[in-house]
Amino acid sequence: MFDAAQIAAATGIQHIEIHDEVDSTNTRGIELCKLAFAPGLIVTEVQTSGRGRRSNTWWSDSDSLTFSIILGQEVASPELLASSTALSIILAIEESTGLKDLKIKWPNDVIAESEKLAGILIEKSNQKFVIGIGVNVNQKAIPETDASSFSASSVYMKSGNELDQQSLMIQIVQRLMHCQNDSSRSAESNSRLLNAIQRRLFFLDRQVEIGFSDGTSTLGVFKGVNRQGAAVLETSKGLQEIFSGTLRSSPS
Repeated sequence: MFDAAQIAAATGIQHIEIHDEVDSTNTRGIELCKLAFAPGLIVTEVQTSGRGRRSNTWWSDSDSLTFSIILGQEVASPELLASSTALSIILAIEESTGLKDLKIKWPNDVIAESEKLAGILIEKSNQKFVIGIGVNVNQKAIPETDASSFSASSVYMKSGNELDQQSLMIQIVQRLMHCQNDSSRSAESNSRLLNAIQRRLFFLDRQVEIGFSDGTSTLGVFKGVNRQGAAVLETSKGLQEIFSGTLRSSPS
């Protein structure tokens, strides 16, 4: 399904690993960070122990697209790396399928009609960034055991289009690399990136709750994301910047 020479020619990334099965592409990416492989790419047919944020798991099978990109210290706007990756995924899916109005659910999910299509996990090791990407691509159904933990769907279920995973991956990587190169050139380019992210935000200008790992939460109106990648909430105490948490609709 995957061809390293074709991927290298299309993306400019020379260190590429293709696996039939791994526990986690991010785990392998962190191992490669010790060997100075950046940029690099690891892709697998099946991932058996995928990780998400806050100790969540990421289910994937051969109809998924599961890969990790390794980037070095040259990353532009690392605070916006998760959102710019989500934007790259959105643009690649929309171009491939004709789907419209895909959204970024801060900080790291891609949403279609309130259902999750893709997730992102970014980890740092040896001054390098490992960007783990999982996209539900060609599944005809999501197993109930996975759908019960969050509302999930696939590109096929939303569009009726069965996609070539390699072609989609190449488009995502190309867009992310372009985004990185463009936003590193000037403050104006960085502002364009932030504006593009803002237009795609799920829950924008709606009453939301952000939950924290200690069980507490903050309520407010979601006003967007700032240059530091923080969610900005308009609360009863004024504007608050929140750098980590789980964004959800405010309970009625």
